[in-house]
Amino acid sequence: MASGPLICRSGVAVLPPRLFPPSAYYAVMAQYPAVAIDADMRYDKRAKAVHRYRIADTRGPLELTVPVARPEGATTAAGVPWSAVGVSAHGRWWEVHRTALESAYGRTPFFEYYIDRLLPLFAPRPLDRAESASDLCLRADKAVRGILGLDTAIISTAAASAAEQCADMRRTMPEVPDAAYWQVRADRFGFIGGLSILDLIFNMGPEAPEVLLRMGRKIPEIGY
Repeated sequence: MASGPLICRSGVAVLPPRLFPPSAYYAVMAQYPAVAIDADMRYDKRAKAVHRYRIADTRGPLELTVPVARPEGATTAAGVPWSAVGVSAHGRWWEVHRTALESAYGRTPFFEYYIDRLLPLFAPRPLDRAESASDLCLRADKAVRGILGLDTAIISTAAASAAEQCADMRRTMPEVPDAAYWQVRADRFGFIGGLSILDLIFNMGPEAPEVLLRMGRKIPEIGY
């Protein structure tokens, strides 16, 4: 089982799939030696966080959305898992997102250092071979964990469910207070909380895990 300076809880956790989620998501993940990300959670059109994330650009908070498509042959997406909900090529969203990130974070200390590790996620999508929304989330998560250097092991949902101690956070994540950190436009907007983990990475670079550690100290105890 994984161990590291941010891991301070026993058992395992099950998390929902999220695309570049707020730092709080990774503050929770980093607390556990092992975590499962349930890629087969049932689609819910209200669960925008699966394919939407929030950054801060020159005008303040900005939400970026990856469009998703109804599964082929389905008249409704009700009951379909996120692993069967494809990412759409509509609007060439990858270009929109890449441009938005460059505009928002191009002048941050660590943008140039990390962006190349994220660019494969913003590659053009062929119209006939769409990846699933959950696959995109998992690819993004792997890149983010690599940048953060998290020691948490990623296990299957079945393995997590069979564990003696399993904290299921798929429906409700714990509320984690923000830990303020340096942001490139803080002189104009003040500290903006609840932003994508990308904001923390581009602004703080290798000091990002220390911010997650400070946030982790504020996470309430979670029952099994």
